[in-house]
Amino acid sequence: MRQAESLADLMKIRAHHREYFDSINGNLGTALGYKKPTGEDTSDEPAIIVFVPQKINPKWIPGAQLIPKKLEIPEGIWCPIDVVEGGKAENEKEVPRAEDELTEKLRGWDEKIWGGSQVAHWINQQEGSY
Repeated sequence: MRQAESLADLMKIRAHHREYFDSINGNLGTALGYKKPTGEDTSDEPAIIVFVPQKINPKWIPGAQLIPKKLEIPEGIWCPIDVVEGGKAENEKEVPRAEDELTEKLRGWDEKIWGGSQVAHWINQQEGSY
């Protein structure tokens, strides 16, 4: 058994446990990043981050509903789980109209394709994700 060392490892673990993450009550989503121990800066330990609306003291949560401290996959790769309190974004505000030509070009209002522009929409048919 080995700890996840790359983004690819984290993606495999998250994909394997997708149904579990979807079943977490109040789950706002997941992200891949680094574990942030309480009261410390982020570490260099790759982790799956689970966003919840409100963290609750584990003593008030039934054991079957506790989010584990780590998850692993059959290949023997594991990673820590970091639970982070978060919230949904408010309604998006309208993007203000640009007053200069450069800003308009960067938003795609030009006939040219600029570096960094997305030119296609790709869906991974095997995993059903983008």
